[in-house]
Amino acid sequence: MDTTKRTFFITLSGILVAVASFFVIIAIIRRFNPAILQPRINPPSSIDVSTITPRFDSFKQFASDEEFIEYVSSNQARSNMDYSTLKMSESRVMNAPMTGGGDVERVSETNTQVFGIDEPDIVKTDAESLYYSLPYRYPYRILPQKDEIQSLPEPMVEQQTKVKSIMPPMPPREQTGGIAVIDTLPVDELKKLTSLNVSGDLLLAKNILVVFDEQNYEKKVILGYDVTDPSNPKKKWSIAMKKNVERVSARLYGNKVYLISKTYAQSSGPCPILFMDIPGGKGIIPCTDIYRPPMTVNADSVYTAFVINPVDGEVEKNMSFVGSSNEATVYMSRNALYIGYYYSGDMVAIMYGFMLENKDMFSNTLIEKLGKIKDYDISQSSKLSELTQLLSKFTSSYDEDKKLAFENNLQNRMKKFMELHSRELERTGIVKIDLDSFRIDATGDIPGKVLNQFAFDEYKNNLRVATTIGQNSWFGQFGQLTQSFSDVYVLNNSLKEQGVVKDLGKTERIYSVRFIADKGYVVTFRQTDPLYVIDLSRASNPYVAGQLKIPGYSAYLHPLTETLLLGVGKEGSNVKLSLFDVSDSSNPTELDTYMMNEYWSEALNNHHAFLSDEKHSVIFIPGSKGGYVISYSDNKLSMKKAVADTQVKRAVYINDYLYVIGENKIVVLDENSWDKVKELEL
Repeated sequence: MDTTKRTFFITLSGILVAVASFFVIIAIIRRFNPAILQPRINPPSSIDVSTITPRFDSFKQFASDEEFIEYVSSNQARSNMDYSTLKMSESRVMNAPMTGGGDVERVSETNTQVFGIDEPDIVKTDAESLYYSLPYRYPYRILPQKDEIQSLPEPMVEQQTKVKSIMPPMPPREQTGGIAVIDTLPVDELKKLTSLNVSGDLLLAKNILVVFDEQNYEKKVILGYDVTDPSNPKKKWSIAMKKNVERVSARLYGNKVYLISKTYAQSSGPCPILFMDIPGGKGIIPCTDIYRPPMTVNADSVYTAFVINPVDGEVEKNMSFVGSSNEATVYMSRNALYIGYYYSGDMVAIMYGFMLENKDMFSNTLIEKLGKIKDYDISQSSKLSELTQLLSKFTSSYDEDKKLAFENNLQNRMKKFMELHSRELERTGIVKIDLDSFRIDATGDIPGKVLNQFAFDEYKNNLRVATTIGQNSWFGQFGQLTQSFSDVYVLNNSLKEQGVVKDLGKTERIYSVRFIADKGYVVTFRQTDPLYVIDLSRASNPYVAGQLKIPGYSAYLHPLTETLLLGVGKEGSNVKLSLFDVSDSSNPTELDTYMMNEYWSEALNNHHAFLSDEKHSVIFIPGSKGGYVISYSDNKLSMKKAVADTQVKRAVYINDYLYVIGENKIVVLDENSWDKVKELEL
């Protein structure tokens, strides 16, 4: 084989193998049977798009440890709420006197997606006490100054020797994080009560502080502290996570902790799988308790969902399934836990469909052989190897002219094929877990990829999901989509499609999503920021009610009132706040903007860093230079207060005091005057 031909087939083979790495499956969880349909054999005259991507209808448990090991081995070659509840998601009204001194009328909570369902964060408060998980810091050595290295002699070996001789030793590695426990009331007596020698995300379940201490890869642990007496927290329980296990997500609801974790499934590893050290063996998952799809697909990880009682750390329920190590998105409503997985189509099935639609490029014999290969009960990598060999043999007789024409035709026609079938080439599978039974209630799949948890929302027994199609370059030069676009789907209680709005923001991708009652707000971006208002009042007939195009983009959308929506994003290199009037769905308008002298804010990609105080009509966001209190009174954005500190992380309010929390200190502001009334060094 000459060099040109060999290069062509090496390139094609590389493309096929690269695409195979994107195969993801959705899996299910224990004692229920959703599954993937087996591909049907198509008539040679057309393509059945259901052969391109697997669908989720039933799963089954592994029959034996050997079956699990063989399966994994073959694949290692991936809110039911309205606005009134939403706007209360950051504030609790507390009428009883608190022992810390003074009555508490209101206190902010972590900014979460769904009211009543808490999410882990670095700050938690019950008004009486504040718990702040300081970040871990590691010491560093001070390097010699330039004037300490004078005219180092030659040769280079002598230079290096002298530099090494004046280099101070590396100080020992030590973890200096910790959880500061702060007595917040009365304000003038603000003080640090004690500290815990652990750090990590926190959940506060009544009088139990749950800590996800994951800073040390070798010693990840979940702990429960009784903080009935905040000055003397007492460790009640701990769960050690194995070093190859990671937390995917967690929630606190109904005084239960919902933990979703995953571990890489090693084909040479033992059965059962040890996720966590839990008394009674509840952290050990038998391989025969793990669910799988009935067909062989790429699945390199085992996911397990746990329900943990925060009082004693007891695991009350669990369920396991195989899936891909690629990102999973978790959304939780008051009724169900939703897990979404991105997965791409079967490359061999895609090529078979492509050949059926382009018969003039291929022989009937080649198409028939590939049709058989795609249904073989072998791994995807083996199928891809067979495909590569078939194509190599098919083009082996081509001269250079014919081969060059074939390459160009393949490239152009594959692009057109992908555009025609783009919604079948990449999808998100969804598993819905009923919270009461902790069993699978429904499964479904939709085209595209979701951005984050805000792309999901349950409302009146329907699930709304926003996705972007075409943002991934799967096939290199032979199949990259020329443009992307976004859709919004409405799925019923069984996760079957009820309605859809298609083709939002062509050539763009979704940057932020927010669903509020029967409206959806979607921001796409490339050069300008189209804010789409989706009317979802009729599930079977959603539609774009209005849109607004402005410079920049919003990365986070937050409802301030029933008619005001705030966007936190960027324009150019600056953080930008946008105030939108959405009272008229057909005509959303930008009432005001505020350009901050900041290039970054944690609120851009972490909604927990954002705080809204409706009583005083202000919001708080941290930046790289300090923390900012911005007023939206009278539909105008204006600076109320800036706290200069490069290490500001969060803010909470208790009564009419705003506690601005930094790594080294807490600054308390009187929200009536915005004067600083207290400062506490940590």
